[in-house]
Amino acid sequence: AEDAGEGGLEELELPEEEFGEGEFEIDEFNLGDLGEEFGVLEEEEITPEEEIQAEGEPEGDLAEEAAPMELSDEDFKALTETLVTLPRNLKLIVEEQIGERGLSGEPLNRLVNALVERRSPKEIAAIASRITGRRIKIPAQYEKKTGAAFEEEKSSFAYAFRYRILPLIRTVVLTAVLLFLVVFLSYRFIYQPLYALHLYNLGYEQLEEREYPAAQNYFQRGLEQRVMKKQFFRYADGYKEQQQWTLAEQKYEQLLGYFPFDKQGTLEYARMELETLSNYEKAASLLNGFLREEPRDYEALLLLGDTYLEWGGEDPGKYQEARMSYAVLMEEYGVSDTLLFRMMRYFIRTDNQPEVMKLKNYFQARPEVEVDPGAYTELGGYLIDKDQIGEVQEILFRSKDVDDRFPETHYQLARYFQRLQEQGEELKALRNTLSLMQGLTPLSSDRIEMKVDTYRRLGEGLYDRGNYLEARANYTRGIELYEDALSRKLINKQPQLGKLYADLGDIHYYQGGEFNQADQLYSQAEDNLYDSQEMKYKQGHISYRNSEYSDALTEFRQSAGAFTNNHNLVYAKANTFVYRGSYHNAEGHYTHLLEMLKSRLEQERPLIIEDRRDHRALAENLMKVSNNLGVTLHRLHLKTGQSEYYSRAMVQFSDSSRYFDRLSRDPETLERTGLSNLGYLNQRNLLFPNDNYELQIYADLPMDMNSLELGS
Repeated sequence: AEDAGEGGLEELELPEEEFGEGEFEIDEFNLGDLGEEFGVLEEEEITPEEEIQAEGEPEGDLAEEAAPMELSDEDFKALTETLVTLPRNLKLIVEEQIGERGLSGEPLNRLVNALVERRSPKEIAAIASRITGRRIKIPAQYEKKTGAAFEEEKSSFAYAFRYRILPLIRTVVLTAVLLFLVVFLSYRFIYQPLYALHLYNLGYEQLEEREYPAAQNYFQRGLEQRVMKKQFFRYADGYKEQQQWTLAEQKYEQLLGYFPFDKQGTLEYARMELETLSNYEKAASLLNGFLREEPRDYEALLLLGDTYLEWGGEDPGKYQEARMSYAVLMEEYGVSDTLLFRMMRYFIRTDNQPEVMKLKNYFQARPEVEVDPGAYTELGGYLIDKDQIGEVQEILFRSKDVDDRFPETHYQLARYFQRLQEQGEELKALRNTLSLMQGLTPLSSDRIEMKVDTYRRLGEGLYDRGNYLEARANYTRGIELYEDALSRKLINKQPQLGKLYADLGDIHYYQGGEFNQADQLYSQAEDNLYDSQEMKYKQGHISYRNSEYSDALTEFRQSAGAFTNNHNLVYAKANTFVYRGSYHNAEGHYTHLLEMLKSRLEQERPLIIEDRRDHRALAENLMKVSNNLGVTLHRLHLKTGQSEYYSRAMVQFSDSSRYFDRLSRDPETLERTGLSNLGYLNQRNLLFPNDNYELQIYADLPMDMNSLELGS
């Protein structure tokens, strides 16, 4: 066998079984939990260099025959006890060699002697390896112990703790840790997210019901369970839909607290502050903070430029900062049509007409370019303001082709048609503007102003056409929107928007005869910065009707300004002076007015009273002014005692009667009607005094400054 070497040894195959520290009976042997440490280890072929020599035995031929062995009862008992303590793999090999293969001679003697002498498993394994030609490995705890020693060790507490108690503890601990991990991970990644989402949903339901404290409470509880970025946006959008801007701001602030410099959150927050709240300073602060982290971000720089552009309406110094933002973008990303349209708006806002015209010509020469509707609509409005309406229709229709639902385009078209005096097209454009704005929410400050002005202009157009009820409805809606925006500080008071009150007042003034309501509305118009000579005249007229002559005179003076030749206003002031007892002032105004009327009479001769309303009105006005001047002169006579005033008064009464005679004669027969005017009655009273009669003036005033007749 030694001469044959490794290649001549017969291979020993054993089943791969596990071994343990329990009983070593073949039928009951089980490795249990001890694993490979006590298991059957792979048997490897041994080389001549690895052959293990049995202790105390000389090398020799294992195949040599020996005499039969005889064992005493004590030796046999020792052999069986040693065999029981061997590892199972070694025990199987020994039993097989002795009992089944009939091992004999010197190999048998050596193996049996080792068992009788209770040698260690390691030594017995070495002998068995030489016999079988296979290397036999045994578990580590068998290498240095005899079977009896190992049995003694197994009965100790240390062995029991190491191989029985410690594995049990390890199993319990590992099970507990695994259970903890399962519970923790389930709670952290399943329960918490689901519960947090449930709380967020409950809060959003409260938000939709406008129960904002409850919504905030649920949101905070959800936040404690799990921070979900999209819920910040969801709640912010919900608050914006309900125009709860402060609560929307809080959500964006919370978002940026958890996710600093989040791009989407920063841009949405800044856009709300810019377009809805017109809080330009806040929007610029948010964007500048983000740009300190991302200094070349395209969207942030573009929005910052837009913010400064809008801010420039309040602080013109911000226009230059807008230009700088656009310049940085051009330098970083190159010149593009998008940026050129922004520059066009910049030049429009700064009223740089040469540059505006350059860009206008540049884009007009490129019909294939899809224009920016906002910039091109603003260009159309700018050209209307500059009275250069030649290309306005083409420009606005080009913008309309890109976005037919852009309300500003229709608003500027209405202005364009107003310039052309095409009222039908103007009203159509105004209705389109309002229709397109109905679905837009929230409205920016500029759009709120535009919508209010659209209500006003549409109401005026309907009023001119006699649709007073519809006009009144538009005025009312415009005022409601205007006052709401003022209360929320989204817009400032403006004269053209304040005119809504004056327009609504005119309906009460002219159509309803509700002068006190009209006067209140005119006062509200003044409070909102609107004023006009016509409105001041109406206020004076109302005060005059209410016998508040001091207020009336103040308002007539404000209407007249430094000086006026308006016949109605001079007449109104003269009458007011009469009732205030300022007869010298009244005389001056009546005399001035009479001179203007007679001058016109000379220009219009011959008067065609029957066919021309203006000629008839001229004759009536001469009759009234002559009578009123006569009354004034007579009161000056009574006041001063000068007879000159008396004689002049008689002349004026005669003139008044003559004008009345011309007006009252039958145009065909020229017969008098038998009626008398105040001039005749006043003159007769001077000739035939009656203590119960007092000289009378024509007291009624014209409704407005443009009436042909002096009085109603």
